[in-house]
Amino acid sequence: MTRAADPVVRHLSSSEAGDISKLAERIYANREYFVIETGLLSVALISRDDLDDYLEWREERTQDPDVQEALAGIEQDAGENACRPTDIRRVSMDEVGDLSDIAMRICRNNECFVLEKNGVLPVAFIDPIDLDNYLDWRTELLEALAESERDVRDGRTRPAEALLAELKRDVGLVPDGSTTRRD
Repeated sequence: MTRAADPVVRHLSSSEAGDISKLAERIYANREYFVIETGLLSVALISRDDLDDYLEWREERTQDPDVQEALAGIEQDAGENACRPTDIRRVSMDEVGDLSDIAMRICRNNECFVLEKNGVLPVAFIDPIDLDNYLDWRTELLEALAESERDVRDGRTRPAEALLAELKRDVGLVPDGSTTRRD
């Protein structure tokens, strides 16, 4: 089976990261992702386009009882600053100046941030561990889609109507040989 191209994740120090708008251009042009080290914590940078899929992945993940228990602990520790996994904060270029503060809020409060400003391609700041898990999920999803497309192309599928008719016959809802369509 052919694997989907692995995404490129670049690790940078906060001084190497430099201008976020230049990183945003690279994210959109090359489908790159960045993890920026900000001292003790890191922050991941993704495109705004990926944010919707990332949030969908996070929502699915929060259905897991272990994750719900961990989130309850985070909310209890954070008190009134607690954020649900889908909370998005909009930040300005001035706020982005201190990436370590954003990294701390991502880690402590389970937040994600979107930088949107005229002239700067919109990017999102997320937890780097989440980025790794999200990219694994996305790769698996793309591989499953590619396999499904090959099945259709190679004729290993059949119309849903045929499957439904077979199931109805198997459970006795339709006598053998009769049609399921009423005209």
